[in-house]
Amino acid sequence: MSTPVLVKEQEKSDPLLEFLTPVPVDTSKRKILANQIENITKTIGTLRQIERDARTQLEAKRSDLKSQLTGTKYQQLSLEALKRRNDVGLPVFALFALTSPIFTIESQNMGDSFGKYHPAQSLPTTLAQCYADVREKLTPFDTDGVRVFSVLIAAIAALIAIDGKSFEAILGGSIVAMLAGAFAFFAPATKAVRITARYDGIMPIRVREKIAQVEESKEFDQIFILAEVKEWQKDEVVIPKKDPLVLGFVNNNLFLIDKYDTTGVEEYVANEFATSV
Repeated sequence: MSTPVLVKEQEKSDPLLEFLTPVPVDTSKRKILANQIENITKTIGTLRQIERDARTQLEAKRSDLKSQLTGTKYQQLSLEALKRRNDVGLPVFALFALTSPIFTIESQNMGDSFGKYHPAQSLPTTLAQCYADVREKLTPFDTDGVRVFSVLIAAIAALIAIDGKSFEAILGGSIVAMLAGAFAFFAPATKAVRITARYDGIMPIRVREKIAQVEESKEFDQIFILAEVKEWQKDEVVIPKKDPLVLGFVNNNLFLIDKYDTTGVEEYVANEFATSV
């Protein structure tokens, strides 16, 4: 894979430009790849059942060639863009499927040795793995306050045990202390931490039409919207920036289909449906 380069000198402020590769100028490779794909497709259509293994290999080769062909038509976005983190270790970019306006990462700490992470929407494994480290960044938000509270409870319980004059008081204090200690250890496992971004704009008509054309061409397995999030808030919904990218996903790679500025509903209605008096 070629090294990502800046493709537009005048847009260096765009944090995604460093992750985009330029589209090759030479169109001859595109024609060669298209012919190879067509020939493989024809061959696959004539194979017999006994040639099942050959079919599998040819289909894999065709998938690889399709990805190469896509790379001659669209700029490729490095998956490193999804791994970009802000100063506190949270994602700079949220990835939205066209089927949902919500992007969520949830983390639940289960003691000190293991836990779980999952995005609320279903992402291909390759893309979901780019966000897997975020679980570790979310855990402190949840556990710090719980552990401080638990330590205070344990300290109070210890004082009760020390000041108690009877065996019952000491025993009672010890039980409270043990319960507080157990709470400090297990409480993080009962409360999940979540960061959520919500897409709230409207795409320009040209973008929706372009997405429809790409879907009809079946060049990609799935279409996503990638948007920058300036600041996340624990357990609150944040709105991403208004200049997202439309990305196509195929053969574990992302490609730039389009870029646009989102429009709010009120502005959209005013611009698209306004009538002169």
